[in-house]
Amino acid sequence: MLAVKKAALFIGTIKRNSGEVEMKYIRKILLSGTLFFNKWFFIFLNFRNSTRISRSVKMKNINNIELGEKSRIRDRVYLYSYRDGKIILGKNVTIEDYVILEALNKSIEIGDNSTVNQFSIFRSWGDIKIGNGVRIGPHVQIMAMNHIFTNSDKYIYQQGIEGSGIEIGNNVWIGGNVTILDGVKIGDNCVIGAGSIVVKNIEENSLAVGNPAKIIKKLNFYI
Repeated sequence: MLAVKKAALFIGTIKRNSGEVEMKYIRKILLSGTLFFNKWFFIFLNFRNSTRISRSVKMKNINNIELGEKSRIRDRVYLYSYRDGKIILGKNVTIEDYVILEALNKSIEIGDNSTVNQFSIFRSWGDIKIGNGVRIGPHVQIMAMNHIFTNSDKYIYQQGIEGSGIEIGNNVWIGGNVTILDGVKIGDNCVIGAGSIVVKNIEENSLAVGNPAKIIKKLNFYI
């Protein structure tokens, strides 16, 4: 009976605050009354404050996922946490359709008032830290990981993965189809042109384009 009472409260919370979450999970909860329910109940208490989550969103290891108030998670988004990986979204963050965030071993953190557009993929074997007011275009890949291939006696897939992390500052615009590779730091107030591949650090107040991305202009921001 306790599980049923909690489920009733849980459903009421969802109806008041999100209205878009997948209802099949609620049906499973009512039928099972297991600890699986407790995880969802706990998570959605943390997802209140006008956070909106599409019915088609999929999450893995949800105790390691934190969504800030007024965040919006659109259709077919995958938020997957593995091992010690965490996904932390700030206030008023928008994750558009078909985005994949995979915290494989470290954290993915996205700051307040930032947007990730359609079909982008982030994978973190090292920490991915994205600042406030960042705009990330569609089909962007942010890959804080590398396959190890130093041992010539083993297949690459047998040698493991490493990652040192990626950091993106505040007030950054990353154009569509950009790839950002492991170890890169992009400073505040930067623009990365569409289709660029970023393999080295980009200092603050810079416009960078190309493969590999190079600074072609300094920008004048005072924020």
